[in-house]
Amino acid sequence: MNNLTLVSNIDLVPTVLQLLEITEYELPGVDILDREKLNEREALFIECYNVNILNTENPSETVLYKVAINEKWKLILPNTKMVIRDFKTPKDQYYGYYSNQPQLFDLKNDSTEQVNLAKEYPKIVATMSHQIDEWWQPAD
Repeated sequence: MNNLTLVSNIDLVPTVLQLLEITEYELPGVDILDREKLNEREALFIECYNVNILNTENPSETVLYKVAINEKWKLILPNTKMVIRDFKTPKDQYYGYYSNQPQLFDLKNDSTEQVNLAKEYPKIVATMSHQIDEWWQPAD
């Protein structure tokens, strides 16, 4: 994988609005046809929720993971109150076991995310964790 283009589902509506020539809006995301804006994006941030929201007054309680992705790295931080066990092998992950440990993957050299490098690169984990903390502003 040589170049990773950081695109997210939050980019769908801005892209469609631009195609419809509707320019007056304030939404997260970018028009993915605007390569300049897309190339300016340094990272994507994602929140992964439990399917069953346990507290509708405070849905952020049921976040399973917060994720940051840049051109090289993907960091997955678990909510250890919700994710209570670690999978033992990568195959376990596909059977629905989630990791309760931070996971760091080198997307350039491990595009299938098989090798967790979190322990080998604690500074990258710390930097990206800080970026997640800066981004994470739940509305509830």
